[in-house]
Amino acid sequence: MCNKAAENYENALLKAVGLIRSEGYEFKTVFNSKVNQHDPKKWWEEHVLATKWCQYAEHFPSQAAMEAIVATGGVFKAPVLGWKNKKPQ
Repeated sequence: MCNKAAENYENALLKAVGLIRSEGYEFKTVFNSKVNQHDPKKWWEEHVLATKWCQYAEHFPSQAAMEAIVATGGVFKAPVLGWKNKKPQ
């Protein structure tokens, strides 16, 4: 999961994929062909605490931190098991 602030989901996806690739990761596909949009003002209450992620809350940015990420056009890469770096060629 990669959370990226952008004007719309298409731009967010393009920016997130570019960032992932620039860090040496290989992007294959969007999981389940689905892009989720979150209201950053409800990040903590609706996305972290109200979901299966609540047990991992310490690995997610706080409400204030997420609002700062959005305000600055930043990115947050959530902890996942599927991140793999491409081997140097």
